[in-house]
Order: sequence, then C-alpha cells, then structure tokens
Amino acid sequence: MNEWSNDLWKSVLKSLDPVDLSLWKTTRRVTRVSSPSPDLVTPEGTASSDSERAEALADSFESQYQRVNDPPEPAVIEMLTRRCKLTLQLSQASLS
Repeated sequence: MNEWSNDLWKSVLKSLDPVDLSLWKTTRRVTRVSSPSPDLVTPEGTASSDSERAEALADSFESQYQRVNDPPEPAVIEMLTRRCKLTLQLSQASLS
C-alpha cells in the first residue's frame, strides 16, 4: 500500500508545472493547516464532538423553523393567484 501511495505521489509531483499554477496550488493544499472548529455553546452545555454538534444544530433548526398550520389569509391567496397568472401570461407572451 505504501509503495502504491508513493508511486502515486511521485506521478503527481512529476506532473506539476509552475507555468499553469499547479505547483502553487498543490503547495498551498499540502501546507495548509486546518483549524479546528470551535465548540458550539448550547443551552444544554457545550457541544464538542461531531455528533453533539449535529444534534445541537438539528435542535436549533427544529426550534427556529416550525411548520405553520394556520390557513392562509384569503387576501394572500388572491395576491399569489394574480401574480402566478401574470407570470404565466408574460412567459407565454415571450414564447410567441
């Protein structure tokens, strides 16, 4: 496995060219130091692991974006109906 990996890396290095910026891009990618994501502070405490962060974000989104079950106002329905009809008329006119 190491031999295959080394051969692959050698072929990548041989293909690099300073003219097309591939050498520069590869150098940046290899030397880039990744910075760890900070812990999320939640009402329940601090979320450090990936699963804790995912759960904290899911809880936050769920609390912020609740489905609205109230029926829409008739005025809103009328306005949307008019806009949809106008949009259809304009698109049909542009096709003609």
